[in-house]
Amino acid sequence: MQKNLKKLLSVLVIVGLLFSCVSCSSPPDEGADEGEVEVMETEVLVVGSGLAGLSAAVKAAEEGAEVIVLEKMSAIGGNSALSGAGIGAPASAVQKEHGIVDCPEDYVELWMEYNKDGRPENPAPVYERCLFIAERGAEIIDWLISLGYEFDRPTDFDLIEGVDRFHYPSNYRGGAGQVQRMAEVAEEKGVEILLETRATELITDDSGAVVGVKAKQNGETKEFRAKAVVLATGGFAQSPELVERFCPEHKDVISVASVSNTGDGILMAEEIGAALFEYPWLMGMSYRATADPQSSLNMLGGPWEQSPLVDRTGARFINEYCHPLTYSTMIIRDAGPYYCIYGSDDEETVAILEENLDSGLVFKGETLEELAKVCGFDTETFVTTIERYCEGKRKGKDEDFDARVDFMVAPETGPYYAVQMTPTNMGSIGGIKTNTNAEVLRTDGSVIKGLYAAGEVANGDLYDIAYMSGTSVLNCYVMGRIAGENAARLAAGAN
Repeated sequence: MQKNLKKLLSVLVIVGLLFSCVSCSSPPDEGADEGEVEVMETEVLVVGSGLAGLSAAVKAAEEGAEVIVLEKMSAIGGNSALSGAGIGAPASAVQKEHGIVDCPEDYVELWMEYNKDGRPENPAPVYERCLFIAERGAEIIDWLISLGYEFDRPTDFDLIEGVDRFHYPSNYRGGAGQVQRMAEVAEEKGVEILLETRATELITDDSGAVVGVKAKQNGETKEFRAKAVVLATGGFAQSPELVERFCPEHKDVISVASVSNTGDGILMAEEIGAALFEYPWLMGMSYRATADPQSSLNMLGGPWEQSPLVDRTGARFINEYCHPLTYSTMIIRDAGPYYCIYGSDDEETVAILEENLDSGLVFKGETLEELAKVCGFDTETFVTTIERYCEGKRKGKDEDFDARVDFMVAPETGPYYAVQMTPTNMGSIGGIKTNTNAEVLRTDGSVIKGLYAAGEVANGDLYDIAYMSGTSVLNCYVMGRIAGENAARLAAGAN
């Protein structure tokens, strides 16, 4: 069962890597001269077609607004399409139907616990904002059911804890399935989705209110005029320049975020005076050997493969199975290169290791002492570390880091291998500051009229160093829906 789970999850990650590198395509050519600018008008303009953007579009259309969605890529979805898209929704009707007792406060308590060892100068995660999101989870599940989603019994998402609060639609699988369904609903409600149309600049009037965007489509500049604009453009994990600017300690990591996540919305909002979060970070997804989606080494590595992870001294330093914290601890500890340690206990694993001995990432020793010498570990530290790990597996208790014993993979027999692992992220934390109405804020705290933001582009209140599974997709639905509703109300002339 454990081996099958490892294979399944490994395949899903490799498919995700391939999708992020290939199927998202590339932005359209922007080299043509502007010439005469075509102007299009709508009531609500949404920039980005992930779950936050599509939720905003659907809700705005439900409120009676005319809506256009701009997507810079040749396919919809962004990071949402690459997500497993479990929705952490405490106290939902689906939970109650299955006799599951849960509440938002318990979810947020765990959320806070995950970030307790973060940066003391960072006020995030902000308890009130996290509770605001969690309290609306049940409402979101009801809304999605009204849109045709079907939910079986929620699961506990094995990596985290034992409460069955993760909702996966049985009829729209994964993030790609949910994105496709939301796009179908949007189009049924009259929303127009324009692909390969890259927003480049926000348009403001003399008062500073946002009244549209400039965009590139087929090499030509167009203006889209609107009474309200929603930014749902995702984060910045795939922009080396913004990673260097916002969190340079992450510049040598691997990102499996969508190639579309280059911080476009963040920069456009900043250009007109929007406030940005002061403590950006990247959203951890554990570690892997290589960014090459074709490499069989990506069958190994966290979070489902709980072989011992050691730093450059040969010491363990974390519960390997706690994937968001493992990433951040690797960054903060700054003790790389890091290695996963394997024995010759599993033939399939050994075959992968042997075929990659010339990769420069795999190292071999007949004994633990020999492997320590090859990798430059402190021999005594390394041998003691691995012996204690194996003993914990045999006794059924990891005394050092309380790892899940049923997922521990002990290197009991030689030859032994070390595979160099690199911290891996799936998105970013930070972006544009908003209030709970999804209105974008200036640096002085005032609202930029006509501009809203939702999703990863504006998630800095929710996390410090550790992403909480199930919350990102929930945040997209909650804040996307709020942004769409308020944008439609503004377009209709309501206060």
